[in-house]
Parts: sequence; C-alpha cells; structure tokens
Amino acid sequence: MMVSESKIEYLDTAFWATYESQGFKNAKLAIKYVLFNDDTEIDEKLKKLDKWQFISNINKGRELAKKLNQKDLMHILIKFCFQYFAFLNCPFKIDHEKYLELKDNVFPTMALTTDEIVEFVVFASLIGVDEAYILLSTHNDVVMALVDLFIHERYFLKKNKEYDDFKEISYPRMKMKEYEKFIEKYNNLDWEFSFLKRKDVNYS
Repeated sequence: MMVSESKIEYLDTAFWATYESQGFKNAKLAIKYVLFNDDTEIDEKLKKLDKWQFISNINKGRELAKKLNQKDLMHILIKFCFQYFAFLNCPFKIDHEKYLELKDNVFPTMALTTDEIVEFVVFASLIGVDEAYILLSTHNDVVMALVDLFIHERYFLKKNKEYDDFKEISYPRMKMKEYEKFIEKYNNLDWEFSFLKRKDVNYS
C-alpha cells in the first residue's frame, strides 16, 4: 500500500493487454470507460454489456484492473502531474487567490490549458493530498483531461520509463523554496496516500 509502483503496473498491464487485442484507440476508450466512468464515446448498445469485458484479460489485464480502487487511480494521476510539471520545469504561475478562483469554477478546464490543469492539481497537492483528492473527486473534467494527457504521454509517446525514473529537477526554474516544497511533497506522496487509503474502510 505504501508505494504506487505495483498499482501503476496493474494499469499498464490492463492498457497494453487491451492494446494488443484491440489497438490503441480501443484501449484508450476501455481505460477511460471502465476505470474512469467516461462513457461519452461508447455506443449505447455496448453500455448494456458487462463493462469489464472491454479490458482484455491477456496477461491478467482485466483481473489486475479490477484491483484498482478510485484512490489508487487518483494517486497515479496526482503523481503523474508532479512528474509532468517537473519535466516542464517552469515556475508556478498560479497563486493561492487564483487557485481558489479556479476551484470554485464549475468547469475549470474551460479556463485552463492542459499544462495549467497540471499546475492546478500540483498546487492543490501542495496544500494537501486530501485537498487534491477532493478537487479531483469534484471536478470530473479535470480528471478526464489528466487521463487523456497520461495516456498520451505514457502509452502513445511511450515515456513510461522517463516518468518512472524521475527523482528530481537538475536545474529547477522554480524559486528555491517552492522547489524544496515541491520535491518534498513529491517524495512523500506515496506515504501520504497510504495514510489516506488506510482511513478508508472500503479500501483493499
């Protein structure tokens, strides 16, 4: 429970198993539909089927996908945001006032670019993991924008190793205090999420 590596391996296996049997487009649709409840691109007739059938069980992909709890998925997305923002290597543009303004927006994605959405989630995480989790739980448009970016980066561009190997920014362009807070939070994400998961009696 302490680290997310095993859970992201479950997601990787589910995606690549479905990719192997159905191609990239259908693998993307399957992950979005089955794990993130996005049925916007699913034919109405297909919605009547058991949704787990959309994920292939090659290499136990379907079986592993079923082990992913919502908190695991939010954990993976938030950790990805930190990594992606680190690779952008830019200073924070969002301040606390702007964050609160965006948080109160019913559809914050309409006011933000993809990179700004990532920064928005990272900023929330710096306030607290609970804050970021609640943010994603209440803004599905933010979640789906991140899922699209995650799939593009990790599976289409195949940057999974680059993301998994990330440790620190060699020459950060953030202010030093901001960077120290950023990297400390990143290094503690797994531990903080393990605590969040332990508080959930339904987590397994």
